[in-house]
Amino acid sequence: MCCPTDLFERTELDLSFEAMDATTFSTFTNAVAQGVLPRLTKLNLRGNLIGAEGAGRLAAVLVQCPSLANLDLCSNDIGAEGAAALFEALKVPSGSLGTLDLRGE
Repeated sequence: MCCPTDLFERTELDLSFEAMDATTFSTFTNAVAQGVLPRLTKLNLRGNLIGAEGAGRLAAVLVQCPSLANLDLCSNDIGAEGAAALFEALKVPSGSLGTLDLRGE
């Protein structure tokens, strides 16, 4: 198994200001794609500078977090391209996202 079992039960995850580089963020999104956070309701990725590519990767795996209600992506330098990828992913009615924070973009 790739992750500690308590991740499967997590409802909130704060990874703000963790200085994730592209490789680390790719590892995170790959884990999300494998369904390790199915009960996640709140995800804070503020201040990691994931960029447009990271936002695109996250957008592609959001469907694996159907309970996600709050996503904080402030200060991640995602730009218009990253925001567009996220908004496109959110068009698919697969979850319950109520708050997407993109301040500082």
